[in-house]
Amino acid sequence: MPDDQPEWERLACQQQGDRIRQAREHGYALQLLAGDGINSEDFGLIAGPASDGTLMTDTPIADPRNPAVVELQRKFPHLSRPPVRIYSAFQTWAQAVEIAGSFDTKAVAEALRTHEFNTVLGRIGFDAKGDVTGYETFVWSVWKDGKFAPVETGKLTE
Repeated sequence: MPDDQPEWERLACQQQGDRIRQAREHGYALQLLAGDGINSEDFGLIAGPASDGTLMTDTPIADPRNPAVVELQRKFPHLSRPPVRIYSAFQTWAQAVEIAGSFDTKAVAEALRTHEFNTVLGRIGFDAKGDVTGYETFVWSVWKDGKFAPVETGKLTE
């Protein structure tokens, strides 16, 4: 397993991989639904063919043609995915501080509520509840042949 993979993620891959493989070996037609703790090739290696059809929620994969994403990948070559979400969060905060003209928490929060921000993920903002707008915060993915790929919109129930 990669050295940059957190211990909890390693456990998720192993436990979920073992669970679905053993269920299928015992004849159970279990439908596994998991989070992004199994978004590593280790899950497919551990589960084998039993991984086919496993659904998971995952973060969207950043556009590899985006120059900012390319730069992040260059800076963090040991990671399987560049840290675009955290980078985007810092970009958003920095722009909000700039708009607020200070580090004052209330002023920065007001800027976050009332503006949109250019980030590595695209132009984002926040709705009245504080949820991010401008990009999908998660996608459904499905495992097949030891790999996972995003499910096409509207195809989850097919």
